[in-house]
Amino acid sequence: GTISLPTTGVSASTYGSTTAVPVIAVDTYGRITSASNTTITPSNIGAASASTTISAGTGLSGGGDLSANRTLSLASVSAYAILSNTSNVSAVPTGNSLSSILDAVIGSSQGSLIYRSGTQWTALSPGTAGQVLKTGGTGANPSWTTISGAGTVTSVDASGGTTGLSFSGGPVTVSGTLTLGGTLGVANGGTALGTVPTNGQLLIGNGTGYTLATLTAGSNITITNSAGGISIASSGVSTFSAGTTGFTPSTATSGAVTLAGTLNVANGGTGLTATPTNGQIDIGNGTGFTRSTITAGTGITITNGAGSISIANGGVTSFSAGTTGFTPSTTTTGVVTLAGTLATTNGGTGLTSFTSGGAVYATSTSALTTGTLPVTAGGTGQASALTQYGVVYGSSTTAMGITAAGTTGQFLLATTGAAPSWSSTIPSTAAVTSITFGTTGLTPN
Repeated sequence: GTISLPTTGVSASTYGSTTAVPVIAVDTYGRITSASNTTITPSNIGAASASTTISAGTGLSGGGDLSANRTLSLASVSAYAILSNTSNVSAVPTGNSLSSILDAVIGSSQGSLIYRSGTQWTALSPGTAGQVLKTGGTGANPSWTTISGAGTVTSVDASGGTTGLSFSGGPVTVSGTLTLGGTLGVANGGTALGTVPTNGQLLIGNGTGYTLATLTAGSNITITNSAGGISIASSGVSTFSAGTTGFTPSTATSGAVTLAGTLNVANGGTGLTATPTNGQIDIGNGTGFTRSTITAGTGITITNGAGSISIANGGVTSFSAGTTGFTPSTTTTGVVTLAGTLATTNGGTGLTSFTSGGAVYATSTSALTTGTLPVTAGGTGQASALTQYGVVYGSSTTAMGITAAGTTGQFLLATTGAAPSWSSTIPSTAAVTSITFGTTGLTPN
């Protein structure tokens, strides 16, 4: 079916604008039963009219109507006056001198002294003639007191001690004048110099005291000595050039010099004028610099941030040591640590320990061992180092022997069933027993 809503009598329109606000009535069913516009005026929206005036009261200046921003300021008072109320009743403050304020608050009796009591500032009434002011210490008020009796001092004198100063005119017994003279020493804050510096001289420390010296002008420097002042001036730069830097000065003579241009590579610059984009780097090309952007490769991710470049690897997805004999601590990602023994098929020995001084040799096509390499395996069968300049010989079918080092002129002598040795004497079995010269025609003796 169709449910129809009866009209509420409100005209279909747009309500509200830059100069008017909508006025809307809603019934208990949430329906708008009336709608109209009200022109925006100060009275309609409950605002103050522009003709409303802010008045400056006593002690203030400024104010005016609300058609513009207004400022209220304190009214001017006379010089050195303090804005205060010196009456004994509530009143508008006015400019009063400090003296009149103290008179009103503390009193105006001649000879009074101001001190701080335990609760406030107050006045101490004038004492009688001859009294002296006496402190009561911390936590007490000062007071006037009368000194009784007489002193016992009969004379006064003075001494400069080790300061370098001296006094004359003493001792004073009744009346007189003590006159200070001498020169104050360095240890007591003086200069120990008894001379008056000339115009432009400086006081310079020399390690033990002070020396008076005069400034000397250098090249292009002018020193002017006036009474109590020294003026140092430079003659200034006559010309200025940026040379081969690539910079150009705004002036080549005097005045403020401003550099422009681009610093060359030969002077420590890049020779580039463009501002690098995000992630660009400068790369030397043999004659200068080229600006380029890093390109990511396989498994590599490059992130360019403001002023920084982050390069990340995609990571190893799995890891295996294959047939090497090694075992990884993890087969996926993270820190991988290898353990185990490298197999002979991968260039290793397959061994976990070695014998000191031994040799490593193959015991099969897939294994090595360590120890003394036998003669049958191409070794010497010796577990110790060879003798320098000795001769290696076969001592058996499984081991080699080595002779001692011979001396100059010796020869190696063989002995049946025994090791050869060095000898200096030819054995009798090697002597000549007969000789013939055959058909030569020569006859031996």
